[in-house]
Amino acid sequence: MVKVILYGFTVGIFSSRKLQRACQENLAFKYLAGMETPAFKTFIEFRRRHREDMKAVFVSTVKLARALGLARLGAVALDGCKLGANTSKHKAMSYGRMQEEERGLKAEIEGMLKKAEHPGEPIEGKKQIPFADHDARCHSKKGEGTEYVYNAQAGVDMESRIIVENHIEDSVQDAHAAGPALENMERDFGQPPEKLVADAGYGNKDTLEACRENEVTPVCATRREGKEGAQAGKLDSFSYERGEDLFVCPHGQVFDSDHERPKDGKRAYRSREVVACECSHYRTADGRGVITVHPGHLAKREFNRIMGEAGHKELYRRRKCTVEPVFGQIEDGMGRWWRIRCFGRRSLAGWPPMLNY
Repeated sequence: MVKVILYGFTVGIFSSRKLQRACQENLAFKYLAGMETPAFKTFIEFRRRHREDMKAVFVSTVKLARALGLARLGAVALDGCKLGANTSKHKAMSYGRMQEEERGLKAEIEGMLKKAEHPGEPIEGKKQIPFADHDARCHSKKGEGTEYVYNAQAGVDMESRIIVENHIEDSVQDAHAAGPALENMERDFGQPPEKLVADAGYGNKDTLEACRENEVTPVCATRREGKEGAQAGKLDSFSYERGEDLFVCPHGQVFDSDHERPKDGKRAYRSREVVACECSHYRTADGRGVITVHPGHLAKREFNRIMGEAGHKELYRRRKCTVEPVFGQIEDGMGRWWRIRCFGRRSLAGWPPMLNY
């Protein structure tokens, strides 16, 4: 059964009824099924009963690859892909509009909230909730409009191109995906990779902190390719002394760390002398300049420092030909079923390994 289902995924056959027919007519499927012809209900029951076991099978394949020296978990490239959900953007309603129609549709709204699993929790008024698939997330892309998607993540060993990690991120953004990816690799294989290679979508303090906690070197871009100059800010013209935690403006003024706000982690740096330049964000009563630095800015400086180390730029260039082709090959093999149908997040959780491997 496992061989038939796996082969079906590789050739774009997912329906239980189509698998049954393939076992009757297709020589390859007949061979894998041992010349048996399982009924479609057998496939349905097998998938339902062994959903969690299938996840263990895929982990075992990666462990076997490591034992054979095919996957070392040296450098792992992480990337995400938006999978279309089985819902329409026209069949959605903002929570604010729901509140406006509460008098006439009170019973229906309460039902939707229960299905969306938000009992008693505050919901942002502008948040869009699709009726058909409550777990999908609204994603807008310039030139392509808005649609509901799942954000599938995959970690690929850069030497062997074997997928060693996958999960569904609960957001259309990739900013917080590094932490769960490293935790999954630690759980499944007993160790995280030596290096995590990711694009600018992962270049933030959460990724840096997750890598530090797991003793992983993050090789991560901080800006989109070709957009370096356009996205530069005032603080980018400053130099930063990491060991002494101080900034130096283009005019030579030194800004020492003064205090950190507990609420958001922003740091204030105060100049040692009265400043005459306009590099600071504001000045104190005694004429000294002050700059405010967000934690994300310090994280990006650390990413840039790591990227400048020997071999890391070349390693990052290889990311495009390791992790990104994985999604293209899956999409080509899976065809129209690339759109997630009749699953929802809870059901889908057990089957991303099937999609990615």
